[in-house]
Amino acid sequence: MVRGSHHLSNFSPQAGYRYDGLYKITNYWQETGQDGFKIWRFKLERIDPTSLDIDDTSSNVDKSPGRTTITTSRLIRDAAKATRVKDMYNNKCQICGITINTPVGPYCEAGHIKPLGKPHNGHDNESNMLCMCPNHHKMLDYHVFTIGDDLNLIGIKGRITLHNDHNLDKECLKYHREHFYSLE
Repeated sequence: MVRGSHHLSNFSPQAGYRYDGLYKITNYWQETGQDGFKIWRFKLERIDPTSLDIDDTSSNVDKSPGRTTITTSRLIRDAAKATRVKDMYNNKCQICGITINTPVGPYCEAGHIKPLGKPHNGHDNESNMLCMCPNHHKMLDYHVFTIGDDLNLIGIKGRITLHNDHNLDKECLKYHREHFYSLE
């Protein structure tokens, strides 16, 4: 705990700040404060530093994190298809129209409307992909919005941009609406 001199307390230092050691909360309760608002009060008890079990010989200041081997199973996606979708929109989000420019070039993500793999079994082709900024990709994946057959957004305002050469699979849009989006 650090105490400052700006308090009207017998425990406060006359000037500056003072470190008064470690404390633990042993009780707490709610009451009404001077201005009528609910406040929380805490009972603090000082911790005896000699009771702490501290091993100074195992300082982690200069240690690198450990490593372990992990085996994973991933779906094999066709990166060329995702690149074609991103190129079709010049790396601009179909939802908000933003391009993220980085020192190594523009950044966007190709996201699937109907997820790949079990149990959804969406297909890995352009008709099931959208070019999105990372925020809208996550928002689609976490069911913040979905897309109507008329390309209007449901859940957020707007309408997706659709290139003439980009034919979205209406069944994938319907699947996303039925499985991931709730109007509740």
